[in-house]
Amino acid sequence: MTTLTADLILEKTKAASLEDIKNLNLWGSELKNVSVLACVPNVEVLSLSVNRITELEPFGACRQLQELYLRKNEVRVLDELDHLISLSSLRVLWLVDNPCADVPDYRARVIAKLPQLHKLDHNNISEDERQRALSSAPFPIDPVMAEAESAGDPKQAATARPPPRAPSSTSNSAPYPAPPASAPPQLSHETPPPPIDPSAKKEAIFKYFICSYGSLGGVG
Repeated sequence: MTTLTADLILEKTKAASLEDIKNLNLWGSELKNVSVLACVPNVEVLSLSVNRITELEPFGACRQLQELYLRKNEVRVLDELDHLISLSSLRVLWLVDNPCADVPDYRARVIAKLPQLHKLDHNNISEDERQRALSSAPFPIDPVMAEAESAGDPKQAATARPPPRAPSSTSNSAPYPAPPASAPPQLSHETPPPPIDPSAKKEAIFKYFICSYGSLGGVG
């Protein structure tokens, strides 16, 4: 089996219609094409680990999705996560054991794309980790994109290229806190001090001797 169908979903869930489905578990079903999931708008939990899924576009239509389990699939590039950005209710995502999980800074990249997540793979996401991920974006070019460009595959390179990051909003209505503003530049410890004015130096020495002389005279 490679293509998921509406009949299979209804048979599995015993639901009357695709709109009635809240939970769908098709773990280990050799699925590659799951485009029919775009017709399951109210599903909240999808368990699709151990399949052959490469694209996440169908999940973008699952507006009520809260938990998505995709462990051990074939998702190659993290840009597929762009299809999940609008899923404001998504809290749990499992991508471990996909090729994209081998990308440097994998966790930070995913969290920066999907700051609404509360848990990624085995670990919960702390607010500190979320802020660090948001502050680190944009990240260096995805290695898969670099490989695609060097191989002369413009289509794959286009899908791997990260989109420009939108400017952070400071409005109180923003769903997630914006990354903290960077601190003002600090002077380096190696920055030499400003030169001393020779005339000011002589004046300071003269005042020192006058004060010292006066103190000695007062003691006598």
